[in-house]
Amino acid sequence: MGYKTYLSGIVFGTVLSGAAFLLVTASLDPSKGFLSLAAFLGSLFFLMFGLATLAGFYGRRIIFGNEVLYANVGLASRQGFLIAMYIDIILLLKAYDILIWWDAALLFLSFILVELFFRSKE
Repeated sequence: MGYKTYLSGIVFGTVLSGAAFLLVTASLDPSKGFLSLAAFLGSLFFLMFGLATLAGFYGRRIIFGNEVLYANVGLASRQGFLIAMYIDIILLLKAYDILIWWDAALLFLSFILVELFFRSKE
């Protein structure tokens, strides 16, 4: 399967998760309980994962031009996952009022270290 097949699946999943996110934000209040907060954060995670993956892939395609496109899909997916996970953890900490700026900074640095670990293995 080529990279276009993967990207079309990512686009389809992003559109579905965007619709789910709109449905969740229109019908649920995240401050009313754990399940509504989990639905909000889950739909936001998949939306951010898809958007960050697509932005990372097409950003690399525009900046670097004639690179191997298939290799960028995995890299963009991993970075999209890390970005979506960072956003969700920050919002979860904020929802429980335990977010402090150095927690966000340390979490950001830990995600950078994870990315550098994976880059060193390539």
